[in-house]
Amino acid sequence: MGKLRSMMKRYMHDLESSISVQQRLLPEQSHVMDGAEIAVRYLPMLGVSGDYYDFLPLKEKQSALAIGDVCGKGMQAAQIMASMCAALRTQVYSGTALPDELLDYLNRGMYHYTSISQFVTLLYGVWDSDARTFTYSNAGHPPVLHYRAATGTIDKLDVGSVVLGVCEEVDYPTGSVSLATGDALVLYTDGIIEATDVAGKVFGIQRLSEVVAEYGEEQSEVMATAILRAASRFGHQGWDDDVTLVVIKSVEEG
Repeated sequence: MGKLRSMMKRYMHDLESSISVQQRLLPEQSHVMDGAEIAVRYLPMLGVSGDYYDFLPLKEKQSALAIGDVCGKGMQAAQIMASMCAALRTQVYSGTALPDELLDYLNRGMYHYTSISQFVTLLYGVWDSDARTFTYSNAGHPPVLHYRAATGTIDKLDVGSVVLGVCEEVDYPTGSVSLATGDALVLYTDGIIEATDVAGKVFGIQRLSEVVAEYGEEQSEVMATAILRAASRFGHQGWDDDVTLVVIKSVEEG
């Protein structure tokens, strides 16, 4: 019993340390980007998470944003994501902010320094408030949903390639989209779309898109709340995975 208590004490200490590190790494949920209204939801299943999101100021009127997911849960996934966060920020602050170049760099690091079972999905993009554009590339992450206010329709932004860490040589193409006032971008991890009902059906991107279309005219906070409520109710038994959601709405600058 003494050995078991000692193991549990050490586990709890490691868990608390991991939670503390991760909390310091994640950005403030009240982050502000010029020309955008932002809502964030972050729900780690085990106190720590393999999910990741970030906002980084670039030059004037530009901000970088990222959302990612490590294969797995708990402390090991959180440690990998902490390393990913550090590497991404280092590259961005050293001047490498282009999506294709950044994903290429991160992929090579993952490939050489982690096992093939420890892959990461990552979506990285740059918001330019003057041009009203979002330029991005996707490494195996679920597609960003682009709500178009003029038509009430949803586009999937999925330009990119495979997850980080499984192949050394990968070309990550870049996509770009213009946002009108009232348009929205919805970034999320697979914990939302893989919420499962009692019959084994998943919530899926189609249902998510329907919720986004229904609440597209609302503020970002209202849309984020509606998305989580719909997915949670669909799943009945709660979340099966870490959940991260970022809603960015293009607004007139005051």
